[in-house]
Amino acid sequence: FNETRMDYPREKTIHALFEEQVEKTPDQIAVVCEGEKWTYRELNERANQVARVLRKQGVGPEQVVGLLVRPSLEMIVGVLAVLKAGGAYLPIDASYPSERIQFMLEDSGARWLLVSSSLAIPAGYQGTILLPEEIGKQEETGNLEHINQPQDLAYVIYTSGSTGKPKGVMVEHRSVVNLSFWHNQFYEVTPADRSTKLAGFGFDASVWEIFPYLLAGATLYIIPEHMRSDVLQLHSFYEENGITISFLPTQLAEQFMEWENRSLRVLLIGGDRAQKVRDTGYRIVNNYGPSENTVVTTSGVITPEDAVISIGKPIANNQIYILNHDHQLQPIGVPGELCISG
Repeated sequence: FNETRMDYPREKTIHALFEEQVEKTPDQIAVVCEGEKWTYRELNERANQVARVLRKQGVGPEQVVGLLVRPSLEMIVGVLAVLKAGGAYLPIDASYPSERIQFMLEDSGARWLLVSSSLAIPAGYQGTILLPEEIGKQEETGNLEHINQPQDLAYVIYTSGSTGKPKGVMVEHRSVVNLSFWHNQFYEVTPADRSTKLAGFGFDASVWEIFPYLLAGATLYIIPEHMRSDVLQLHSFYEENGITISFLPTQLAEQFMEWENRSLRVLLIGGDRAQKVRDTGYRIVNNYGPSENTVVTTSGVITPEDAVISIGKPIANNQIYILNHDHQLQPIGVPGELCISG
C-alpha cells in the first residue's frame, strides 16, 4: 500500500498553475458567494490587482501576510493575491478570540494584515493594515512576474498544539500542488464539478476545499455562515446549486447522510473518527492527516458493510508505517504507532 508514486508538476507553484487554468477556462464561473459570481478571468484579474499592492508594500518569498476575513469572494482573492505577490498567507478565522488572533500575528511575524472592512482591527497590531475590498482597483490586471520556487512557503496555519498553545505549521507550495493533483486525479474533478467552501478558514481543511478545484476549473461555492451547521439548509443548498463533491466534518456528515441528496457524487469526511455510515447514492470517503502533512495523508471509500471504518491508504507520494516502541516495523495486523513520510 506504500507504492504511491505519482507524477505532478514539481517545478510549479500554486498560483502559476491557477493562471494556467485561467487561460483554459477564462469564462467558467470560479467562485460563487451569496449569489455573486466571478469567472476565472475576473477572479484572476482582481487577485492580480491586490497582489500588486502587496508587492509594492514589500511582500515577497517567505514573508507572512495575515488574512482576517469572513467567508466571501474577498477571502479567495486574498489567498491568491498573497501567493501571487510572493508571500505566504496566514488564515485567521474571524470567530477566533482576540487573544488568539494577537498571538498568531505576533508569532508568525506577519507584517501585513488584510482585514475585511466589517471586522475590527486586532488591538495592538503594529503592522500594515489593508482592506481587500478597497485596495488596488486602479492597478493593472495582468499576471505578475513569478518570483517563487516550489519549496517556498505557501501558508502558515495554527493548530491547537499538544500543550494547548497554538502552534504554527508551515506548508510549501509543492506540498499543496501534490495534494491538489492527487485529489483531482483520484476524484476525477473537471470543470463540470461544483464544490463547497464550508470549513472554518483557520482549519487546514479549507486549503483542501480551495486549491484542487481552482486548479481544475471547477466552481467553488462559499457556504453562508448561517447555513454551515444546518443540515436541512445544506441539503437544499447542495441540490439547488448542483453541488457534486464536498467536504463535511465527520459529525456533520453523519447527520447529513440521514437525508437523501440527489446532487452529490462524492462526500469527503474527516476530522473525527467516523461512527456510522449510511447507504447513499454517492461515494463516502474517510480521510485522515495532520496539518504538518498538508491536510490529507490517508483516504479511503467507506460503506455500511465495513466491520471497521478504515482511514484508508496513503495518498500520492506519501507513505505510512506502523512501528513498535523500538521504532521497528510491526507485522501487518499488529497494533503500533502510525508514522508518516512523504
